[in-house]
Amino acid sequence: MMLAMYSTIAVFFILHFYSIIELPLPPMLQVVFSFDIFLYLGVMFYQLFKGASYNAEFDAHISKIRRLKQPLVCIMANMKQFLSCDKSFYTNPTISTYYRLYKSMYPHYFSLDPEEFKVLKAKVRARTEKTITQLDFLQEQLEHEKEHNALKLLGITANFNLIASILSACAALGAAMLQYSFGIS
Repeated sequence: MMLAMYSTIAVFFILHFYSIIELPLPPMLQVVFSFDIFLYLGVMFYQLFKGASYNAEFDAHISKIRRLKQPLVCIMANMKQFLSCDKSFYTNPTISTYYRLYKSMYPHYFSLDPEEFKVLKAKVRARTEKTITQLDFLQEQLEHEKEHNALKLLGITANFNLIASILSACAALGAAMLQYSFGIS
């Protein structure tokens, strides 16, 4: 309600600036109204910026989960090679990095002799699958929260693209007002 009121007053001031309508207000009252409009719209813009920052956190966390999940998915796809300890398989730098990560996650499995290690293959696979499943669940929860609990202003999800659009619109309006006041065609 307040946003609609302040927006309407701002529109009247812009129309008065372009001499489309004449406001019978003393100049001092126009200055007070202008200051009040800028203050209120500034607070609204600040809230929009904070909401966009909050909403951007969802994307950052989803991206982190995807980065955590990627090595595990690679490990699951190449589980046979990981568990066979085939040294020729580790010449690929990415696979080698994932193997070191996997070895750091499950160090007790790699300290066993080869026969005991073969017995635990199913347990290793199950634990890796469980971790991937948990990461998938967390990702789904974050995507659900992002979709349903994002901060919104007048039903519009706050994001930095919206802020950029508002800033460019304000800059265009300001440029048009300066052009009009200096008589530049």
